[in-house]
Amino acid sequence: MSEPRVEVLPIEQGATPDPNNVNKHTARGGTLVSNSLQKRGAFRSIASAGKGAETPVVYAGNLTLQTAVDAGFTEIVNVHVRGDQLVNVVRDDIEPGSAEAIALGLEDNESAARSYNPDIDILAALAAGDGAILSALRKEDGIFGDMVGDMLDAAEFADEEKLDEKGLEIKPKSYLHILVSIDMALSVESVLDVREKIESIKDLPGVEVLYGGN
Repeated sequence: MSEPRVEVLPIEQGATPDPNNVNKHTARGGTLVSNSLQKRGAFRSIASAGKGAETPVVYAGNLTLQTAVDAGFTEIVNVHVRGDQLVNVVRDDIEPGSAEAIALGLEDNESAARSYNPDIDILAALAAGDGAILSALRKEDGIFGDMVGDMLDAAEFADEEKLDEKGLEIKPKSYLHILVSIDMALSVESVLDVREKIESIKDLPGVEVLYGGN
């Protein structure tokens, strides 16, 4: 078992943003990350590629890095590992089961879900066509290939959220309303199957799902 190399560096020397980051992020996601960092501090790590690089390039956590800099963070801890070593960030100042721990977990999940806003041009340049850098990997790894294909399809419908001066989401003026009427005679499995299908489209821009029963 080898010991990882750990460095504590000025934040500007320890990591640099990905210049081809596919995720442009949303205003809502930025608000959630900024609030969490300022109120409760950093929780999860960011991840970078460092082979042959003077400064590691961030491929997971670009928004977190930039928001931390904006919030006044001055240090970054770089843990140099291989792909078979998992890094666990342990906050020794937070007790398991505490409100702070629960809040950080919720914020991590929700900010990731609400922040994704793909740049279709960058994504296509990286993944579409036989000459793209991800072309061979998409063919070798079917699950990854399907994921990227879904991302390319979904990117056509992605639209950055708009916020008012209070940071609240402004919904589009035009909605496709889908009324789902649940027949109470249906089996539990059937109801769950319907809900699963609806959940897959309910977050598309301009879609609002209304549930009813009979």
